[in-house]
Amino acid sequence: MILSIFLSKKDINNIVLKRIVYGVLIVSWLFNFYLSTTCVGNILEAYIRS
Repeated sequence: MILSIFLSKKDINNIVLKRIVYGVLIVSWLFNFYLSTTCVGNILEAYIRS
């Protein structure tokens, strides 16, 4: 009984950790995508204006 509760808690912790890791990866990917698009946008805007 206690062992099954311990195992289920461990599984829940693993799921939470996986979600946190995936969340961080997605956020960092989106942030990198945003930075690269704004950088390219600024370069294109400067090129078009000149």
